[in-house]
This record gives sequence, C-alpha cells and structure tokens, in this order.
Amino acid sequence: MKHPLPPLLQGRRPRVARLFKRTASAGAGPGLAPQPATVQKSVPSLEEEHLQTLLSSPAPITAFSLLQLLRSIRDSSAALRIFDWCRLRGLEAASPSHAPFALQAIFELAARENSDGNLLRLKNLLLRSNEQGYALTADSAALLVRLFAAGRSPSDSLLAFRSLDPSLRCTDLCNHVLASLLRSLDPNHQAEALSLLRDMLSSNSHCPPNSLTCSIIFFTLSRGSQPANDEMLHLVVRMASSRAFTIDTYQFTKVVVGLCRDGRTTKAWDLVHAVKNGGGAVEVPVWNALLTGLSKDRDTRMKLVCSEMEAAGVANVVTYGIVINHLCKSRNIDFAIQMFDKMTKPDSAAGPDTVIFNNVIDGLCKVGRTCEGLALLNRMKIHRCDPNTITFNTLIDGFCKAGDIETAHELNSRMVQEGIPPNLVTLNTLISGMCRNGMVSSALSFFHEKKMAWANAKGNSITYCTLIGAFLHANNVSKAMELFDEMIREGHSPDAVTYFTLISGLSTAGRMDDASSVASEMRKDGFRLDTKSYNILIAGFGKKKKLEKALKLFEEMFEAGINPDVVTYNTLIDAYCKAGDLLMAQNLLKKMMDDNCKPSLVTYGTLIHGFCKNGDHDGAMKIFQSLKDSHFEPNTAIYNVLIDSFCKCGDISMAVSLLDHMRSNGVPPNIITYNAIIKGLCEKNMSVKAFELMDQMKDKGCNPDFKTMEILAGWLPAIGESERLRWFIAGKETAVS
Repeated sequence: MKHPLPPLLQGRRPRVARLFKRTASAGAGPGLAPQPATVQKSVPSLEEEHLQTLLSSPAPITAFSLLQLLRSIRDSSAALRIFDWCRLRGLEAASPSHAPFALQAIFELAARENSDGNLLRLKNLLLRSNEQGYALTADSAALLVRLFAAGRSPSDSLLAFRSLDPSLRCTDLCNHVLASLLRSLDPNHQAEALSLLRDMLSSNSHCPPNSLTCSIIFFTLSRGSQPANDEMLHLVVRMASSRAFTIDTYQFTKVVVGLCRDGRTTKAWDLVHAVKNGGGAVEVPVWNALLTGLSKDRDTRMKLVCSEMEAAGVANVVTYGIVINHLCKSRNIDFAIQMFDKMTKPDSAAGPDTVIFNNVIDGLCKVGRTCEGLALLNRMKIHRCDPNTITFNTLIDGFCKAGDIETAHELNSRMVQEGIPPNLVTLNTLISGMCRNGMVSSALSFFHEKKMAWANAKGNSITYCTLIGAFLHANNVSKAMELFDEMIREGHSPDAVTYFTLISGLSTAGRMDDASSVASEMRKDGFRLDTKSYNILIAGFGKKKKLEKALKLFEEMFEAGINPDVVTYNTLIDAYCKAGDLLMAQNLLKKMMDDNCKPSLVTYGTLIHGFCKNGDHDGAMKIFQSLKDSHFEPNTAIYNVLIDSFCKCGDISMAVSLLDHMRSNGVPPNIITYNAIIKGLCEKNMSVKAFELMDQMKDKGCNPDFKTMEILAGWLPAIGESERLRWFIAGKETAVS
C-alpha cells in the first residue's frame, strides 16, 4: 500500500529516479559516515516518488515545501539525501536562513530512530551541520542537548549547546547542559560546568539561574561521590545570596552533612549562613546537621548556632540533644545542666526526652557525680519520660566505677521491679564492677545466678574474659582455666581479648608452658598474636631464664610479619644482661638499630646496669659515654647505677666524680645517690667528704630515709661523731615536722 502524497505534490508529473540516486551518493558530505548498504536499501520507494514528483513540478521548491516533504518521510538517511540534493543545486530552500529548519526535521527523524540508544548518527549530523556552516535552531539544540544528556554524553551535550547562537540560549537549556556535565566525574567536565555556572551568574547574563539550577547544584553536592569543589561552593553561596531560589531541605541537609563529614565545617557554616542572610529558608534539619558537624569538631560556634535557632524559635529536642550530648562528652557538665534546665521550664517548647535524660545522667556519672545522676532518674517521671535499660545501665556503671557496688545492685533490683529487662550490658557492668573491687567470688556467684534468671543476659565472651582476668589477677590460675573451659562448653568462642588476658595472666603467674599452649590455641582459632602478646611471652620466658624460648618467639615475630618494638628489644636485652650474656645483649642493640628501631634511654640504662652487675665497669662507661652520640642525656637512675657500682667495687673517687658530673649536667641527685656514696665513704672512713655530703643533703632538702639512718647510725658513733648524728637526726625531724 502506498502512502498518499502531501497536498502540495499531488497531481505533479513523475520523473526519473536516477537523478535522486546520483545525489544520494554525492551528497553524503564531509563529517557524515557513508551509510551502510542496508540503510540505502531500506529507503522506501515512496521517498523517491516524492522527490520525483517535486522535481517535475513547475513551481519552485520553497523552504516550506521542502520542510513539508522532509516531515512526511520516515527515514533520516533519505531525508538527508533529499536535503543534500537541494543544497548542491543551491536552492533557496537549503540556504543558511532556511536550512536550520530542514535540518531540525532531520534531527527529529534521527532522534525517533534512536531506539537502541546509539547517538552516533545524531552526533555525525551535528558535526556535518557545523562544518557546512548551518546554525542550529533553538529547538534542535534543545533536542540534541536533552538526548546527549540522557545518553550520558556530556561532551556532545556541550558541543550542541555551543553550536547554538548565544542569543538563543535559555536558562532551561543551560540547566540541561549543567546537569549533564555535573553527572560526570571527569575534572574537565566539572571545570566546564563551573564556567557555565559563572556565565549564568554574570550580571549581563540573559540565562540567569533559577530554582532548577539551584536544585541541580545541590543534588550534585549532596551525592557525596567526591569532595565539593571550593569554587562551586563559592558560586552556590552567590546563588543563595540572590534570594531567588527555594532550596530542597533534604538536599541542603545532605550537602551540610557531607561537608561536615569531610571536616569542612567552615564551608558548611558559610553556606548555611549565606542562604540565611540571603533570605532563603534554612529549615531545622539543616541547622541540626551543622550543629552535629560542629559538635564532632568541638567547635565553639555551636553556641552561636544554638542561639540563632532559639532566637528564630526553631530549636527542637534534637537541637538540644546535639548540644547537650556534646557538652557532656566534653566534660562541660555544668553548662549541659543549664541547657537541660532550660528545656525543663514550663514555657519550654522543647521538653527533654529519655535520650536527653540519658545523656545528662551519663555525663554526670563520667565526672563522678553519680548522686546527681540518680536524682535525675527520679525526675524523669515528672517530665513523662520513661527510663529504659540504657538509663539504668549508665547509673549502674557509674556507681560500680565509684566503688559503690551496693547502690549498683539496688539499681539493678529497681530496674527489674519496674519491668525493665536487664541485658548483657547490665550483667557485664555489675560483674566488672565487683571484680574491680575485689569481689571476684561474689561476681562468679552473681553470674551463675543471673545466667539462670535473666532471659536476655546469659553471658558472653566478655563476661568470661572479665572473670578469667580477675581470677588470674588473684593468682587463682586453676579457677581461671576452669572458666575458660566452661566458656568453650557454653558455645562462646574466645576472642583476641580473652586469649590476651589468659596469656598475660598465665605469664604473670609464671605458667609459661600454659601461656604458650594458649598462644598456640589462639593461632589455631585464626587469631594473630600482636606485638604486645609477644612481648608478654618473651618477658615471661626471660624471667624464667628460658632464653632460647624467648629468642625463638623473637624470631617468630619476624616470620609472622610483626616488627618488634622498643619494648621487645629492651625485654630481651634485660634478660640477656641478667643472664650475664653481654655479647648477645650488645648484638641485640646492634640489630635493634639495623631494624630502624630507635633505642630508648631504658635500653642504654639496662645495658649499663648489666655491665655493672657483671663487674665490667669499662664496658658500662663506654655505653654511658655513647649516650651523647645517641642524643640522650643520662637521668638520675643511670647515674645511680654507676655510682652504686663504683662504690661497691671501692672506686669512691670515680663515684664522687660521677656525682660532680651529674650536678654539672643539671641532673639532681636523690636519696639513693647519697646513700650509695655515703655508704662507700663510710666504708673507706672518708669522714670529711661524708660530712660534706650530709650538709649538702640538708641544704638541698633531700630528707634521709631509713637506709641513710641505718648507715650513719652504725658509723658515726663508732668514729666518735654521735653529736653529728643527733644534729642530723634533728634536721630530719624538723624537716618531717
């Protein structure tokens, strides 16, 4: 069935089609890829008949007749060939003044054919139109921009926009391009978007931003896929200051939340206040989002925001909750109470809820004001707020930490009486409090009792870990291991904390084989020993003088990819020094440096003590002298080790020399220093120097201790200086009084 001809073409003489076919091959033109054979064959014969009829007409081909013909056919390739035939013959219908409308019809045809989302044909048509010097109509540009934007092709959308005469652009078209560019994460597209937005905001722009522009920008900022660009924020502030827009509160809130999350609270502050000062509506959720961000940064501007909200009459329960929570966490509990009291006044529009009561109670308990927290519990009913499990758990924890276990149990009983079910936190808090206050057996009895009575509190790994740690601390290793076995039977898998508690407790108790077995079980359960765990095991084996096992653990750390720290090295060096293996201790110091683990003053002090203990004073002094090279200043403890060692070996002159060196370096001697030298002087019967040091002790206010008096009481009377002893004792008594 043939389609009827347009009215303008009816009754015209047919002509040969070969002319049209020649035009089809010649008129592809630059910028448009040759059409596949299938497309050429798909052109209906009706279009050829239309053109033949048009050519046979004695009337000239006008822009209107060409446009009518193009709109009557269904294939953009055929329509383009018809247009090219007219263009190549220089017909008025294809002139720059009329062609844009013909091309608009072709664009529309190509758009309808774009069922598969392939925009290549449209792009090629656009490029061809630009190369041949044809301007776009506003409708063509709008069509292309919209289609390219929908097809996520921002570069092509921008190309179509730029192909339109600037005088024909409008805000709606700018918004389409802006949205397309901002959807892209390409920095170049972001820069183009900013440039377009600047143009829209310029004073002479005939495409000023509108509410949709504002919505597009805020939506982009609220997505949070990348940090908000500073310049974009600046432009948004300019938009917001123009009083021209209504801003979606949800998007506005998301932008403020995102900025605060990225640590850019000042930008959030500027944005919110720009909208406010520009006469825009800043709703409560936006203010509260800003408050939350300021709270996390502990920013003092919180008070200003709260005051602004109160002045505007928009502060609500959430507002006060954010401020009070911040104040409580900052230990500014008195100001939190002031805010809380403001809420409890009869004329307050925002009364406290249970969450706010809980925050204030928690804040009071954390600063030790548990009785005030308890008083707030009794006030909750007055304000129609029901206490919940969190309320009671907070108070129970506060009284447990204060050592008032009796009141904590009373609160637990009251909790049950008021129908508020205790939970695991309640159980663990009470057990932890009892263990911390030495009531370990009572804690265990309480646990076994409540395990049967409380449906929601049967105990977990934390419960067992607390009890195991308490029994280990009490040196009841057998009970601790019994609880560990019970924990496994009850189906509670030990966590890393439980294993660490066992390893630490067993090592402290000297049960190193058991501690090693627990470490092995820990590895089997998929946990890794950390540096602290290795240090505890190494220290335990070191104390037991099982240095081979300690060294094996040290080597195992490297195999496990765990770097030993300064504590690890110091522990091993100390163990080898005490065992008299100074060569190994020095090798460990060298390895420590090779591994870029900086030795501490404790490291050098340990080595000096080791050399002194083994009678190697030359080696000790070498280490002492190397302190300067390592940028360390010896402290009183290191001087004391050396002075005591030289006194014990009878080298009093060296000890006195070290005392002088100590004073010249500004290191104050203490009673241990004086006791060591005075004892050495007494043994050498060097009374003059001893009396001098006694005088120095009195002048420096260094009070003698029991050791000093023991030394002097056995020596001074023997050399006939009992009066000096009484004088020295009198000075001591005066100092004490």
